[in-house]
Amino acid sequence: MVDLVVGVDVGGTTTRCLVVSASGSFVGAGTAGGGSIRSSAGLPAEQLALALSSALAGLPVASVRAGVFGIAASGSAAGNLARDAAVLAWKSTGLAGSPRVVTDLEVAFAAGTSEPSGLLLLAGTGAAAASFSSRRMVRRCDGYGWLLGDEGSAVWLGLRGVRAALNAYDGRGPATSLLDAVAAHLDLRSDFAQGVIAALHAREPAYLGQFAPLVTDAAIAGDAVAAALVDAAASRLVAAVRTVWNGEVADLVLAGGLLLADGPVRQAVLGQLDTPPLRPRDAGPGAAGAAVLALASVAGAVDAEVYNEVLRAARVAELDS
Repeated sequence: MVDLVVGVDVGGTTTRCLVVSASGSFVGAGTAGGGSIRSSAGLPAEQLALALSSALAGLPVASVRAGVFGIAASGSAAGNLARDAAVLAWKSTGLAGSPRVVTDLEVAFAAGTSEPSGLLLLAGTGAAAASFSSRRMVRRCDGYGWLLGDEGSAVWLGLRGVRAALNAYDGRGPATSLLDAVAAHLDLRSDFAQGVIAALHAREPAYLGQFAPLVTDAAIAGDAVAAALVDAAASRLVAAVRTVWNGEVADLVLAGGLLLADGPVRQAVLGQLDTPPLRPRDAGPGAAGAAVLALASVAGAVDAEVYNEVLRAARVAELDS
């Protein structure tokens, strides 16, 4: 019976599960809705269990040696809730033992470099920077959730884009194409302000991230208000990196939709960063990072060949999804 490990990347909008062999080869994969304790709708444990059961369909669960869940907010005040959700999902799928639960920052870093030490900058639904030693996070900046932080994230940028549209609508702020873009996105034909209020207060906070592309698209088209918001987001992200960096040569893993897309936020961040000595590297799928950590918990170390095989497995999973 071949030993298997499970890696689960739990985001605000999507949960992805990857099952690999001890050599890193693809075995199974599954997806479900977001399972973030802070920003996802519904019950997180249900989404985690759905992704797990899909990935493990037809596989002998007794072969699973270890599992790692990367969950946003699992290192915070909501950490116990995140761990409870992961354990409940794990047990409901018939798996023995308990999974290890880490932050989404740890799986993102592991998905971007085979080096055990370095830096991470993440800007997706949330945002944070962190430094790592021996794959353990030793310092972090931000990642405080949409209400208190996550500065430069898609939610942060999307919320400010909507605010700019409202300011243009009622005359408090300058004219911006974001007014028409937000109205079109929400299919509002009259009473813009009340329509925005009704639409956004009825949705989970992570939904605000859907407005970030409106801001970046407007910035590319030359909208001054949107461009200023993009620059503000990049400045906050760069400040977070500099807070956790000791000035030495290091890999800098870039993760999250805003930084992996070749758009204005990524370009502004790279333009403001001190590279070299930082070596920017794009993160692979988060589930791959979780699987690498699961393999490391069993084998003690993951060599470059196995590491690259896990990344290939994760990309196979994305093609099949």
